[in-house]
Amino acid sequence: ATGDLETGLISCTPAGAMLLVRSIHGEDLSGLNAVVIGRSNLFGKPMAQLLLSANATVTTAHSRTKDLASVARGADILVAAVGRPEMVKADWIKPGATVIDVGINRIAAPERGEGKSRLVG
Repeated sequence: ATGDLETGLISCTPAGAMLLVRSIHGEDLSGLNAVVIGRSNLFGKPMAQLLLSANATVTTAHSRTKDLASVARGADILVAAVGRPEMVKADWIKPGATVIDVGINRIAAPERGEGKSRLVG
């Protein structure tokens, strides 16, 4: 099967993200450009492999990728897993793209009280 989640061990977060991608785009991602922002061994690399095995054209990027906004704008599927809050901006996303943000970052939220924070992608 394409993007095979049934054979072998796969980290749960990329497996879940891939299930979401499949629910939107189907099993075969041929002709779709996918960008994975994040290169970790636990998420970024396995996610890229799953997308590749489903026939997507995959670009792996990270915080030091030159002109990251331009790279992101070419994505039909954009998956972000970065340790920087609110890194991916709305104008980086092309209309109709599927965006999955698995990054979790805590930022200060003084409006909620002293020492309070909130979670953002």
